[in-house]
Amino acid sequence: MQYAAMTKDECNAVDGHFPIATAWRIITPSPQVLSYPLPATLSVVYIPATPKETGKLAQLGGKNMKLRYEYSPHLKAQQVASLRESVDWDGRVEKYEKKLGNTYFCVACFSDEELVGYVDVVSDGVDDAYVRDLIVHPDYQRGGIGSKMLDMIKKRVRSDGIKMVNVIFEPNLKEFYRKANFVIKSGGLIDNEAL
Repeated sequence: MQYAAMTKDECNAVDGHFPIATAWRIITPSPQVLSYPLPATLSVVYIPATPKETGKLAQLGGKNMKLRYEYSPHLKAQQVASLRESVDWDGRVEKYEKKLGNTYFCVACFSDEELVGYVDVVSDGVDDAYVRDLIVHPDYQRGGIGSKMLDMIKKRVRSDGIKMVNVIFEPNLKEFYRKANFVIKSGGLIDNEAL
């Protein structure tokens, strides 16, 4: 018997057949050959997934989700605009044509050649770095991509000797940034000199 860890978003991606509030384990003899809608014979076990399982992305319908992370890759404005639109933000193609490559650095996550995660960093290179536009495609959310990109930012900023990392976020993301070690104020920051 094989196990496929599925998140709520992954379950929603298969036509919402699983109204699940958190990550769960789907048990099936052969997850690679599943077709959608899922067969009635599929055994679904409603047990919360472990943190390790939640961090993995299962194969869905034969789609192999191999992820690659890069610092400041060459991106086209339309790639970022499409990712923004996938989370119901405006595309801002014209703005990204001007600013891509003109910030301190960015971090991107790819599934094969598809851009599935992006975050940008603006900095004076001395005291402050500002994290903006952290985006993960809905089909890939809750798989650890956002956390991994933030870890890459923190590592790079710390190694560059920059004192603080700041971020502005929506209230529903408060716990996400708290878990990433941001001190929650009117925004968030990391004081690298206090570590």
